[in-house]
Amino acid sequence: MGIERLGKEMAANMLQNKNPDPDTILVFDNSTMSPEKRLSLQALSYQNKPTEVLYDEFGSVYTTRWRQGTLTSEKDYEQLYPTNGVVNLHALPKTAKVSEFQIIEISDGIEGAIRQQMSILESYRPGGNEINQAVEVIKFTDKMACDLISGQINQDALDRMSQETADFLHKIGLVNPRNEDKAKILEMLKKATHRDSLARINTPAERLRIRSAYLAAVRRTMVASAAYSKFNANLNALLGEREQTRWALLNAYDQIGVVMYELEKGTGQPEACAGLLKTAAYHHLSRPKLKPYLSYAREAALSLVTCNPDKVEINRQIIGAGLADGVMERVSAVKHLENGDTSEAVNQIAHASFLINSALRRGDQIQNARL
Repeated sequence: MGIERLGKEMAANMLQNKNPDPDTILVFDNSTMSPEKRLSLQALSYQNKPTEVLYDEFGSVYTTRWRQGTLTSEKDYEQLYPTNGVVNLHALPKTAKVSEFQIIEISDGIEGAIRQQMSILESYRPGGNEINQAVEVIKFTDKMACDLISGQINQDALDRMSQETADFLHKIGLVNPRNEDKAKILEMLKKATHRDSLARINTPAERLRIRSAYLAAVRRTMVASAAYSKFNANLNALLGEREQTRWALLNAYDQIGVVMYELEKGTGQPEACAGLLKTAAYHHLSRPKLKPYLSYAREAALSLVTCNPDKVEINRQIIGAGLADGVMERVSAVKHLENGDTSEAVNQIAHASFLINSALRRGDQIQNARL
C-alpha cells in the first residue's frame, strides 16, 4: 500500500495548504481592457470583504474568471504572478502552466450577473455536478487500487478493468474535458488499464497512474469548494446591492409622489416641496450605481434638479449623449418651483416618477425571464 498511502498523504497536505497549483503563471491580456480601466474598477463587498463582482462608474457590471491554456503572440499579456521576477511569456516551454485572468462584462447589468452566478452555483454547490464528479472519481480510484493490490493482474482482469473504466467515465460525463485536472483524470485512468510501452502488465506503473488520477480528483474538490465560496459571496453581494437599489428607488418614488399630490392639490409649499425633491434626487436616486437601474435613476434625478456642471460628461455617458443633452436642457422641477411654475414642476415630477417605475419594471422583466 506504499503508493496509495503516499497518495493519501499528498492529498492531505494539498487540502491543508489550500494551494493546488503554485507553479501556474498568471497573466492578463491588456488588449481586452487597459490597465488604467482595470485598476479603476470597484468591487462589490460581502461581509466587509471584496468579491469578484466589479463595476465601473457608468454602471457596467463585470465578473472574473481564470482560463487555462496557451499564450498567443498577438495578445498584449501582463504578468500578474509570480510577482518576484519577469517571465518571458512568449518563450515558455510547452510544459509551462498558464492561466489567463479574464474580466467579462455582463449584459443586463446586476440582474444578468445574478442570473449568471445562480447558474454557476448550481454546479459547484454541495451535491452539484462538479463535487459529485470528483467524489465519484475518488471512490473509483480507491476501488481500482484495491483491485490491483488484491491479486495477480492478467490480461482478462485488465480488459475487465478497462471496460469498467470506460463505463464509469461515460456515466459521470468525463469524456472530452477541457479542464486540466479533468483531462489528467481521464488520461491516467485510461492508461492505468493498458499495458505499458513495452507491452507489459506493469502493476506499479498502473498504481502510480491511479494515484495521479486520485490526486487530480482531490484537487477538483478543492477547486469546487473554493469556487462555491467565491460564487456564493458574489451572489450575496449582488442580491444585497439589488435590494438596496430597489429600496432607494421605491423611497424616491413614494417621496416625489407625495410632493406631486400636494402640489396638484394646491396645498404644497414650494420651498418645502423643493427640499423633498432634492432629498429624493441627491439621497435616494444617487444610490443606484449599476445597470439597468443607474441610467433610469440618473435621468429621473435630472428631471428633479439641475445638473452639476462637473457631472455633465459622466451623465452623458451614463444616459446616452443625445438623451442626456435633451434632459439637461429641460428646466428641472426644483427650478420650476423656484420660478413659481407649479404646473411645469408637476410635469417634471411625473416624468421622474415614470422613469423610476420603468426602472423597477425593467428589473422585474429581467429577473422573471430567468424563472
